[in-house]
Formats: sequence, structure tokens, C-alpha cells
Amino acid sequence: MHFRGGGKLAGSAARGKGHDACDGEAYPVYARTTDRRSADDHEVTAQSGVTERDAGNQCRCRADCLTAERWHGARLADGPRHPVPGIPPESTTRQAGAEGPWNARLPHFRAEFTPSAGDELQTEYLVPRDQAVAAIAALDGLAARIAPVLLTCEFRTVAADGLWLSPCYGRDTAALHFTWRKDPAAVAALLPQIEDRLAPFDPRPHWGKLFTLPAARIRAGYPRFGEFAQLMARYDPGGKFRNSFIDSIFR
Repeated sequence: MHFRGGGKLAGSAARGKGHDACDGEAYPVYARTTDRRSADDHEVTAQSGVTERDAGNQCRCRADCLTAERWHGARLADGPRHPVPGIPPESTTRQAGAEGPWNARLPHFRAEFTPSAGDELQTEYLVPRDQAVAAIAALDGLAARIAPVLLTCEFRTVAADGLWLSPCYGRDTAALHFTWRKDPAAVAALLPQIEDRLAPFDPRPHWGKLFTLPAARIRAGYPRFGEFAQLMARYDPGGKFRNSFIDSIFR
């Protein structure tokens, strides 16, 4: 799992306690596990601390994050790691506390390389931040079904905003992201199961990634959806900026 920190939620959220203690530690943090039942098999790599910046806008990593052998219960990696298992780490942003301008430190991957695995599918559901641990726990029973299709997953938090159709509208948000193997049939069969498990947490899907939530549930998740639809009808009466997907949601 790939946790994004830096004033956001990080690794110990997966264990259901102390998640705020990780805020500001590193951004991002790659957390790998070979046996999810054993804490001894969890491994983390700190990419870059962003808790402070010097006069040249260089991101500095907290020393205590890098010198300890274990961090929030997980073993520190002994070298750079790619978030997707089996891929060499050369394409990733430098890890282990390297310093540099924020625009070179915050991305997951270097601009001159293909990001992630390249040939993949993606899904992301956004839930209220204060329900993040419960939402992760709700998916635990699907682990055996998720694992064969999964390349990597990412967990991040985002502050609330006031944009009417933003998945973060009106609530501090936790996002559960999945990068899937390119197996559309398997992913399509799995998504309704994930959505059912997350239903108690009012999930909002990422608009640009895969989901199967029905339009009625999506509309219900946005308090000002109706007002946005009225603006669409007013400023685009001929539907010039619509397509079949938008029509399916705003019918």
C-alpha cells in the first residue's frame, strides 16, 4: 500500500490506531507487505519529508524518520522501491530522505519515465476522513478477491473544499485508490463488491476512474448536484460539452 503523508494520513491508519501521529512525517510513504498477518513483514520507504523547507524551498526529511530501524511498527526498507512490485525503482522519485524543490519531490514518478506500470486500470473512492479506518476495515474481507487483480493501492487524505461536484465537497476526505492489472472483466466484477462494502461511508467515486455506482447514488452524494445540473442546462442547453457518460449521470 502507498500512503501519502505530509500533513495527511499515513501508515498506522491501516492498523486502526494512531493515524494522526503520522501526519507530516513523509510524503509519500511506500508501505509493502509480504504477509499481511505479520507486522514483521511490513516494510516502508520514506520518499521525502515535507515538514519543513529551507530558504531555497528545498524539502527536508525529518532525521528521526530515517535513522530508526522501524517506523510506526514497520521495517524501514534498505533501498529504493517502486510502488508496483517487480518493477525497478529507477523511474520513481528519489527516496530515503533526498532533498530538493517541492515540484521534484512530491510526484511519485520522474517526469521523463512512464508513470506507475503504464498498462493498467484505476479506481478510487473517497469517504469522510473520520471514517477512514472503518472503511479500510470494511474491505478486509475482500482481500483474497482484490489481491489477484491488484498492482498497488494508495491511501491519501484531502482537505474539504467548496466545489459542488468535487469528491471532497464539504468534508475532510480520505481516498482509497486501487491500481489494477489490465483485466477489465475481473475488475468490473470486483467493483460492485467494493462499493457494497463502502456503502455505509457514502463513497464518492473519482470522476476520471472506474466505478459501477448507479447514477442515483452518485447524485445523492452531492448536496448541490441539482443546482449544478441547472447551471449546465442554462449555460450548455445544446449539450455541446456533454457525452454519453455525463448524460448517464445528469439525465
